Amino acid sequence: MKTPILGTYKITYPTQTTVEQIKDLIDHEDFVNVIAPTKKEIVKLEVTMTSENKEENTKKINELKGLLKPFGTNFFTTKSPFGKAIESGILDLEMSWSTPIECKVEKVC
Repeated sequence: MKTPILGTYKITYPTQTTVEQIKDLIDHEDFVNVIAPTKKEIVKLEVTMTSENKEENTKKINELKGLLKPFGTNFFTTKSPFGKAIESGILDLEMSWSTPIECKVEKVC
């Protein structure tokens, strides 16, 4: 299977003290079709876990977590505010109380 990571990016916020983050870019469709439903299934199994099904549910949870490993844990999607900032240089957290801020999003690998 080819890696679902489209690139690794450094996000820099020009504030009084420069803040940087390193995140991986993944396709938004992978998030919608793989990550979100898999995480939902994991939560469902965790919530319904009892002493009778603990071993079976734990095995299923570990298998599901294995499906998520190729995506890593520190990612953003192509349709996220960070994904849009690659082109615009503006981080717009549309539904938050903050105003759009300038940022630099550059591919590092």
